[in-house]
Amino acid sequence: MSNQIVKQYDINARINTLKEKCEVMSILCQKGTNYWNIIKYSFQIPLILISSVMCILNSLDNEETNMKTPNIIINSVNVLLLGLQNSLKISEKVELLKIYQIIFYNWLTN
Repeated sequence: MSNQIVKQYDINARINTLKEKCEVMSILCQKGTNYWNIIKYSFQIPLILISSVMCILNSLDNEETNMKTPNIIINSVNVLLLGLQNSLKISEKVELLKIYQIIFYNWLTN
């Protein structure tokens, strides 16, 4: 009987330890999601602004003003930002951390 009580206590202690670890992992995933969201938006806002500036510059283009050089520069900056965003795979990291946070939270509540 005493041996069973010790085993049950050991199992309960392990379950509590596992729940604590799940809680910590859930919090870490949430903080990671917030971090990568900030980085994601720091790339997306300049892309939106650059596209807006390009639209304005292209609408001002006529024979008197030469918008070819500014257009090339703005396009290259836009492509550079898109390339960096894709190479860092920011959106995938955000979604993966959200999924992990949900998984750890579900383990914690069950």
